[in-house]
Amino acid sequence: MSQTLSDSGVYMGAQMNSSWDLVPPEEMYEACRVMARYVEYRGGLDWDFSRLHTMPIDPEFTRLVKSYLASVLSSDSVHKGWKLPETTLVYPWIVRMFPEARFIHWVRDPRDCILGAHVTDDLADFGVPYEKTDDLRFRRAISWKYQREIVKATPPPAHTAVVRFEDFVLKQDEALAALTRVTAAIEPVSEDAIQRALEVCRADRVRQQDEKMAWHVRSAKVGDSRSKLTDAHLTIFREEHGDLIRQLGYDVR
Repeated sequence: MSQTLSDSGVYMGAQMNSSWDLVPPEEMYEACRVMARYVEYRGGLDWDFSRLHTMPIDPEFTRLVKSYLASVLSSDSVHKGWKLPETTLVYPWIVRMFPEARFIHWVRDPRDCILGAHVTDDLADFGVPYEKTDDLRFRRAISWKYQREIVKATPPPAHTAVVRFEDFVLKQDEALAALTRVTAAIEPVSEDAIQRALEVCRADRVRQQDEKMAWHVRSAKVGDSRSKLTDAHLTIFREEHGDLIRQLGYDVR
């Protein structure tokens, strides 16, 4: 997604890794820990985010975010932004800091999400309290639940698009239409620019960039979880996360 935006003319920061995340990320990670201090944990899978929407934003958080985004904020590019998955952990305060930003929510079937490793696999690394479990996939499911709940609890910004990974793989025209509805408010993106970006970002081409991307992008498949998750994992998603899964447009199974 980040590479598609970059190849469509959006400035995505001075330094990016092979996943097209704005790096180094440490200051944003620390900002996550700062904001987590103000989240009330109620036990189980229940967190109260209400303070985040009305309290003054911690000055340390603002300093860290602005430092992390220095290259983006100082750019004179008409189109500019950044990608870092962990930004979701501080979504309420990012929305308050940048109310006119255009937010793109890149989502995927959570049952497929928990098959792979993520920086947020252990929420405790970012100061978020939760009931620990030794089952790695259960930990990933808890992390997914937390991140969906924090987005759901945040008053929606003025400009938002939700793009599903599955649609970007299987229904690119529909996915791009969702994107252009957000970006067109700034300046229309030409069809030629979109097609060039898609060509550059084909899964087979991205996998050839280096060994890490060959592993990271894998085969751009959807539905891997059907053959890889246990009944115990699927039961958790049905019983604990069913409503959230339906809200994203996925079937509960």
